[in-house]
Amino acid sequence: MSDKPDRLDRDLQSLFLERGRQLDAEPFLSLTLKRIEHHRSRRMAAELVLRVLGVAGIAALSPVLIRGSAWLSNVLRELFEFGGNFLDTPRGMFLAALVVLSILIVNARRIFQRL
Repeated sequence: MSDKPDRLDRDLQSLFLERGRQLDAEPFLSLTLKRIEHHRSRRMAAELVLRVLGVAGIAALSPVLIRGSAWLSNVLRELFEFGGNFLDTPRGMFLAALVVLSILIVNARRIFQRL
């Protein structure tokens, strides 16, 4: 039994040492590599197309986006103005103080529950 591995090693070495013998390429390996390269190139092309379409879509939608941004800015300005005017009243200040006090109480309860 101990003779067999040495014999196999010698056979393997002699196989690789033969200069005239060329090993044929494996068809499975070459086909697999071609498929991988094909899928990779298709994915890269699809990514490029999607990027170009994304930029073109943003360029086409830019007037709508600009109008939407101006509308949102106006709505937020009105909302902040309303909030500021409400906080200027005594009722608004009382409500703000009540909200802050309730938040502080809830946070204090959470801290004491962890201990």
